[in-house]
Amino acid sequence: MIQIYVVLSSLTAGTRARVEATLSRRDDRGAVSLEQVIVSLGLFLLAVAVVAGISAAVTGRLGRIN
Repeated sequence: MIQIYVVLSSLTAGTRARVEATLSRRDDRGAVSLEQVIVSLGLFLLAVAVVAGISAAVTGRLGRIN
């Protein structure tokens, strides 16, 4: 009877360790994804601002030429 208890306890401990490892990796993956989304959005907004500035500068120079 004790042998069965030892075997079941070791199996439970191993399963628990695998589940905890999987859950901890999922948290890291979500954080990295959220960080990538925020950085990408920031770079996109920076690119939009640069394009708007260049467009305004070119439009102003065209007004002086004509």
